[in-house]
Order: sequence, then structure tokens, then C-alpha cells
Amino acid sequence: MSKLNFRYSRHFRLLPLLFAALVLLHSCSGDNAPKQAQHCYPTDTLLLKYARGFRVEYYNGFKVITLMDAGNTAKVLAQYVVYPKGKTKPLDFNKAVAVQTPLGKSVCLSTTQIGMLSPLGLLDSICGVTDAKRVYHPYVQQLLQAGSIKSLGDGNIDYEKLVELKPELVLAYSFNEGGNSQAKLEALHQNIFLINDFNEKEPLARAEWIKCLAALYDKEALADSIFNSIEAEYLAAKQLASKATSRPTVFCNMPWGGIWYLPSGRNYFTNFIEDANGNYLWKEDTTSRTLNLDVEAVMLKAINADIWINPNEAVSLQEMKQQSSKFTLFKAYKQKQVFNNNARQTKDRGLDFWESGTMNPHLILKDLIKIFHPELLPGDTLTYYKRLPDA
Repeated sequence: MSKLNFRYSRHFRLLPLLFAALVLLHSCSGDNAPKQAQHCYPTDTLLLKYARGFRVEYYNGFKVITLMDAGNTAKVLAQYVVYPKGKTKPLDFNKAVAVQTPLGKSVCLSTTQIGMLSPLGLLDSICGVTDAKRVYHPYVQQLLQAGSIKSLGDGNIDYEKLVELKPELVLAYSFNEGGNSQAKLEALHQNIFLINDFNEKEPLARAEWIKCLAALYDKEALADSIFNSIEAEYLAAKQLASKATSRPTVFCNMPWGGIWYLPSGRNYFTNFIEDANGNYLWKEDTTSRTLNLDVEAVMLKAINADIWINPNEAVSLQEMKQQSSKFTLFKAYKQKQVFNNNARQTKDRGLDFWESGTMNPHLILKDLIKIFHPELLPGDTLTYYKRLPDA
């Protein structure tokens, strides 16, 4: 082959590559894009400081929300492509769950989601909730009584009623293994969006999930402002707690079915105790998220502990005694240093601690500081916690 022919042959072989590059460049731009436009790279990413379980990336005209395992971010749990109504789903993310905006009505399968929607001003977007009797928010209860929000069952989901509501989105969380709720919802063609804040170990990481929910409603700027305020108050309270000259010993919960379930040293609530400058007796045990111990083992270690918190659903020392006379042997019980997070609860014992507490970690932390080191916050009153009365 002559040199001339070789040069022409080489150039012709490059033409398909050049053509492909031009097509990709054209499809990544917004000009005269085909109906299912491909997009190469995100133009921006949502800034996150603590949360590890989600990522929000922005493309030309749409955004992609990816959920990961907070303990192993290489493991993708779900992916959603969020784009305006009237547009075509981006081809690059054909396998992602489609969420079209602006969003209409949604269903909440957890009260924690109510706690996130509230500061975003989105409570009126809710059309149905499960476990309605355990919802604490007064305005949501008002909408339930008026019929604007429907009750979708207590414990078990009323699928028929849910389908009748025709929600555009079902706000859920990762279902337990072996359960069939997710499969049923998918079979009923329901759009499920997972809010997996509970997998985060840090209080501020859980609160930062408001940014994930806000991305569905184009309210990222508001969520960022809300979170920055929460973070500042939390870090200030943590700094205050570090000035305490003593660290009371702390344990929590009560037995359930003969087993005393305790948070391990790498649990969400353990981080609250640490940040409040408390000495949690099982902080060194990081074998699992939850410890399953017998009553005798807990008594042996915690009998002389200074403070007892979160004794399940107990509302008084008398109720605890009725459950087991062994509880009266604890130093914390004798000295009335038993506190529970049920100061704000419904008549059916639905706790606002689990509803709005996720978005108010600074208030929970201040409660614990007030309990552990009352001299640091002499003028403050407790928000979620209360000292258990005798009866």
C-alpha cells in the first residue's frame, strides 16, 4: 500500500470515532437534543458533610439520587432519576426509578418522614400515613381528623386503600429481609422512595437526610439552610458538654421478652451519649449494632451506674417496679435518676422523639447534657426527655 493510500485509510478509520464524539457532544448539550437525550457527566454534586447513605448528582435538566449502604458505600441499594413532567426519561438511567416533578401527593410509611417534611413546609403533600395513632404532629393529626390524610393501617399496610389514593410517591425505608411489603407495593405499580436515615450512625448524618428528601421537591437550598442551623447548634452543645468536670456512668433500655437489648459502642444513640460527655458502660463493645444480653449480665455491670435512660415505654418508677422488682436494686432507680424520651407522646405512646427527633439532634443532645451535667444548662428545660415520677 502506498503512503498516500495508507494515510487515507487511517483517516477513514478515525471517522466513526469522530462521528461518535460529535453525537455524544450534541446529546450532552441541551440544544436540539433527541427525545431521549444521553448525558455524559454530572455538572454538580450535592454537598454532604456527614451522611454516607445517599448521593445527589445534577445533570443537564435532571438529577440522579443514588442510595448506598451507609456502612459500605460501594453497595448501591437504589437509584432514582428526577426530571420534570412532560420530559422524557433520560436514556442513560433507563433502569433507575423515575420520579417526575413537581411531585404531587405522597404516602409516609414512617413518622420520621413526617419529621423531615415538616421543616420543608411539605406536610400538605401527605395523603396517607401508616400507624396514624402514633403520629405526634398536631397539624397532621388535624388533617387526619379532617380526612385530608388517610390512615393506611396500624402495623400492616392497607394496600387497597393506598392504591385508591393514587400517590405519586411512597416514602418508605429498606424493608426487613423476609418481608413482602416492598414486593407487594411494586406489584401494585407504586413508586417507592427509600429514606434510609436509620442506617447512619451519627446524629448529624441522620439529620442531613433532609437534603435527600428536599432534592425531590427542588428545595435543596432550604434544606441546606435548615441543616446548617442544626449543625451549628449541635456542635456548640457538644463543645459545652466537653467542659464538664465529670462523666456520669450511663446505661439504657429495659428487658424485652427476657432479653436486654442495648446499643453497642457503634450505635446511633451511643454517639449522643458520648457527645453529651456521658460514660456509656458498653461503649467498648463494637461487635454489632445491638447487644442482646441477659438481665443478670446487665445488673452485674450497671447496678451502680449513675443514670438510667430510655427504659422502654415506662412512664413511672412504679410501672418499672411492677414489671420487675429487680429494677429497684439499681442505684439509678433508688436515686430517681431514671429518664425516658417519652415527654412528648400520643395517648397510644407514639413518640415525637422518633418523629421530629431525627431533625432535632441538637435538642436531644441538650436534653442529655441537662440530664448528665445540669450545671451546664441551669436555665434549660427538657424537650423530649423527662425524669420518671414515682407513680
